[in-house]
Amino acid sequence: MRDQLGVTVSILAPAAAIVALYPLLSVLFPIVASLNIGPLPLSLFVLGGGIYPPLVALGFWYVRKAQRVEQRFGDLFRDR
Repeated sequence: MRDQLGVTVSILAPAAAIVALYPLLSVLFPIVASLNIGPLPLSLFVLGGGIYPPLVALGFWYVRKAQRVEQRFGDLFRDR
């Protein structure tokens, strides 16, 4: 149970930081919210290239770590 909590916290902390960066950037530098790259706002590029790919990577990392925890838990019962 503690291992599962540790895996979850180790993923939630960077995910929360990634998600909080764009609003923080918009508040600290208001011009960022109004910039355009061609006809598209900068926020679409930040979301599409700066936020979602790291979150997807964290998702894959979480699944891998959770499978390891589950494997170790199953090994405890197979040894008996």
